[in-house]
Amino acid sequence: MVADEHYAHTYTVPVPSNVVDRRNIHVIGQIIDHSTGYIVNAMSVVPTGKDAAGVSVMDSANRVKAFRTGNLCCLTGDGPMRADVYNVAGMLIDSKAFSGSATVNVPRKGAAIIRVVKDGRTIKVFKMK
Repeated sequence: MVADEHYAHTYTVPVPSNVVDRRNIHVIGQIIDHSTGYIVNAMSVVPTGKDAAGVSVMDSANRVKAFRTGNLCCLTGDGPMRADVYNVAGMLIDSKAFSGSATVNVPRKGAAIIRVVKDGRTIKVFKMK
């Protein structure tokens, strides 16, 4: 493997029939240096979709963090991103482009869903209560 190159691999793993809620499934991926035996990168992701367990791996360049303070949510992340805030009915209630950090409005009562988009794809979804 070469640094800063993107690699894509597709694997199919059947989900056991006794799994009731697929959101409880977590997939762990590791990149191991065979010369040393050390793990040089690892990630944990949750499958998406209803029938297929499609997984997109978030690399370290796509890390984003969020915390809530009252009716505000503070976000931090690297590079240009956009945060879309939805209420539980699925209505868009705020959207903000940012690079570095941003503050978006969330409902004071109830839950909000914050979707963070980078380069046209969702890289993180937060559920704020």
